[in-house]
Amino acid sequence: MMLKVSLPYQRKSLEALFGRKRMGWVNVPEWLNEAIIKIIQGQDKEIIRFDAGRIYKSFRSVTGYKVNTATDPIFGPCKSAQRTFKRTLQDEPDNKPHILEYGNRESLAYVSGYLPITYGPIYNVLYELSTRLPDFSPKNVMDFGTGPATVIWAAHEVWGSNIENFLGIDISEAMLRMAENILSCQNKIQNVEFKKYITYDPKTRYDLVVSAFTFNELPNDNIRQSILESLWNKTEDTLVLIEKGTPAGFKIIAEARKKILLSSTKLQAEVNSQVDNHDNGSISKLTNYGAHVVAPCPHDGECPLIESRNWCHFSQRINRPSYLMQTKKVVGNNYEDSKYSYVILRRGPRPRVPAETSKKLEKLTREDAIDTELARDFSTEAFHWARLILPPIKRSGHIVMDYCSNTGKRNAVVLLLDILSFLPNLF
Repeated sequence: MMLKVSLPYQRKSLEALFGRKRMGWVNVPEWLNEAIIKIIQGQDKEIIRFDAGRIYKSFRSVTGYKVNTATDPIFGPCKSAQRTFKRTLQDEPDNKPHILEYGNRESLAYVSGYLPITYGPIYNVLYELSTRLPDFSPKNVMDFGTGPATVIWAAHEVWGSNIENFLGIDISEAMLRMAENILSCQNKIQNVEFKKYITYDPKTRYDLVVSAFTFNELPNDNIRQSILESLWNKTEDTLVLIEKGTPAGFKIIAEARKKILLSSTKLQAEVNSQVDNHDNGSISKLTNYGAHVVAPCPHDGECPLIESRNWCHFSQRINRPSYLMQTKKVVGNNYEDSKYSYVILRRGPRPRVPAETSKKLEKLTREDAIDTELARDFSTEAFHWARLILPPIKRSGHIVMDYCSNTGKRNAVVLLLDILSFLPNLF
């Protein structure tokens, strides 16, 4: 007698499982929490709290642009951003745009009151990079605007000992000393070097270059463009840019994305020409020219949200450590949602999906998806999948989803719940 075994109900298709970006709460590594607690132990908590307030106020004042009115073009037609700006002017009329210089007190307040808030988005983006590019494992990493080396700690959590050396760049000597103090509290991460400036050496390049929450503090567009060019010239493979999830932060990311892609268009065309002509000898020399977006965009065209009422941003929930709750005087809520905008740019043309790969993926089973080779196939095909840009809206009898297509257009689709009942594992 044979028994019929019912397999457990599985939600989500294989594509949905692979393409899912959302993760749960992000926790700062225990060793890093212990290091920060050790550093701030014995310090005056009221002074730390006061200095943290100064940092928050500085962040609220800085957009990276000179904003004078709620109708400034940086907001576009976004009504919520305009209302927020008006409310900020009312609450803090004297909070003129300014950037703090980080000395010892400011550095101490930053790690106590802000490091976990930046760690969450950074870890999220780097983890997404590791899943989208399963074969990418950087040997060396450069972090521009490193501060207390938040990117370095997050990168080590993602790739571990595969990273052979790190370089952190920051103009603040106090911040670099803070990073070195944190580094001395552990023995897992080796070969870390800190410098004040980017040195000109065209032969030295890095597999992964990251700038997180730094461009918005640069004084003007000209300096931003100069720094962006320097970072791209230092990039051997992948460049990651992360900013606050505000209209201004999104615009900084969108403009940096546009500049890198435009500057690579000519070389990209040359690569495509060589591919079309099957000149294999030249192709190998051109693989590092051109550029394409790994995430979040499924295309390399102009961002369709530039002139829209919304801006491209995401949110990562972090678990507030005890010192962050004390610094912010928070009671009860041990979590915080950190909003951010980002782009991951990689050298070379956007990967093409071979026909045999598409056929193979159509026959995949859930068990097959664990296979590393098939994960690589998914990672190639995923470059051409559409991307949800807003949380789906559930209405009576239907769901509305806004997405960015691989043609570079923003679209909306309405899915009837009656139809979705026949596709139980689609999402």
